[in-house]
Amino acid sequence: MRAILKLTILYILISLQSCTLLQHHINVTLELPLVPDHWNATFEIEKYKLIYPDGVGSLVNVYLNHDCKSIQVQLYKSYNSFVLVYPVIDDQNTCLPPAGAIFPLHLKTGSEHTLVLSWEAGFTASMFERLWQKAVDLSAFNTPRLLSKIEEKAPADPWSLDADLIVERLAACEFSAYDVKHLAARDVFAEVPAGSWFLESPFSAVYTNESDGGLYLEEICLGFHRLFQYGSGMRFDMFVTENECVIVSP
Repeated sequence: MRAILKLTILYILISLQSCTLLQHHINVTLELPLVPDHWNATFEIEKYKLIYPDGVGSLVNVYLNHDCKSIQVQLYKSYNSFVLVYPVIDDQNTCLPPAGAIFPLHLKTGSEHTLVLSWEAGFTASMFERLWQKAVDLSAFNTPRLLSKIEEKAPADPWSLDADLIVERLAACEFSAYDVKHLAARDVFAEVPAGSWFLESPFSAVYTNESDGGLYLEEICLGFHRLFQYGSGMRFDMFVTENECVIVSP
């Protein structure tokens, strides 16, 4: 009799726990954005890598077909949950910068179950993923204010901002709007073959050089970049420092 009672209690507890978990999740349809024109003309997207938190301490990490336009997932129903989708462009799983969304801020107007991803929000969602890795609780963070400041400071390309600084200040609970700053940048001369070229950002300008004399790039952020030839996908890795620009084949 006691054994039956214990099993009954255990069953009730498991059922209650399962119900609680279900209450903290919501079925949403993720709408993926259109691929930027310069990417579309250059790459054959192999697949997409989808990442989002499962709400119980792990990240869901799955691959989607290259022609995927939308997918339904069970998303953790917490303010500032993030979703990331990375385009994968080769069999080495080389990824371009992600599209992203923040729940519930990017729910489609008039819908409680459609989350709209964008290339603009990929920058913020990628920072939130880094903060998730550091176990930083963002459920009460004023994300609309952050997004507004990002739009104000870098309307053309949020990837020109210093993500490391923002993540560091958020992790320390010391963030202010003054921490949204541009990365240091300088003009660069890159010795690459003739043609049209662009950097890895979905918002990159397309630069053209008419001869093999090299390519002049304006206001390039210091650090690592990938430089792609428009149309062919030929790629160089580029390291920009205050004093030099190093171009290497991957």
